[in-house]
Amino acid sequence: MAVTGCILAPFVLAGCGSSGDEPAGLDATDDTSTAAETPGSDDANNPDESPTSDTSPDAEDDGDGDASSGTPAPTFTQPYLEEENVVELRDIAPVEPHDDATDEEAEVLETLGRYTAAFEQIMWGVSFEDSGIEEYVIDPNLTTVREHAAELEEREMVSVGPPVEEVALSVNIDGDTASAETCLNTRGWIDVPGDGSAPSSADPLRVVQSELERVDGEWKVSRVVHDYDVSPCEGIFE
Repeated sequence: MAVTGCILAPFVLAGCGSSGDEPAGLDATDDTSTAAETPGSDDANNPDESPTSDTSPDAEDDGDGDASSGTPAPTFTQPYLEEENVVELRDIAPVEPHDDATDEEAEVLETLGRYTAAFEQIMWGVSFEDSGIEEYVIDPNLTTVREHAAELEEREMVSVGPPVEEVALSVNIDGDTASAETCLNTRGWIDVPGDGSAPSSADPLRVVQSELERVDGEWKVSRVVHDYDVSPCEGIFE
């Protein structure tokens, strides 16, 4: 999120170099403020106020908002904003597969999609516990994401914007370990700090390099690195 000194950014911990270990998600933001056409922070908010949702992320609803099943996605009212902003919570942010992806590679991408959706919820203000992200991560990434979520809550900081998009560039599997390279698009995201300062945004594209391990038959995200050379992503989201 909007941060100086290499701290938090939407979907990620902002790195100090061209790449760095990060929880998963979006991009490091700069200090460039944007026109506040989105809800702003409310200094008068009770700091003890908890985010409220119309439907809990843990509800029986599958969260995908599948029109064919007639099941609506659960919604969540973002905290800390001057104007009410309601978002739909996804169980999965589908990662578009690369050409000729195998079934096993598709399983890796499904885990990444569920991880991205859970991290998206955290960035929108859902608590670490309610996001369900623990199901898809292991250390060291688990600890990193938990600390990131705690810092966001302490700062009363949220992001606003449309659901993120992610496209796979490659997946490599070696036994019970895997790596994947994806392009992440956070176009339209704005970070709203809780101290009343101006919202900010940054380059919406990132190349995400994820490492996964298979634990009890399920893929878990163990490490995420963001590469700020986004040339592999150019033209993908046009």
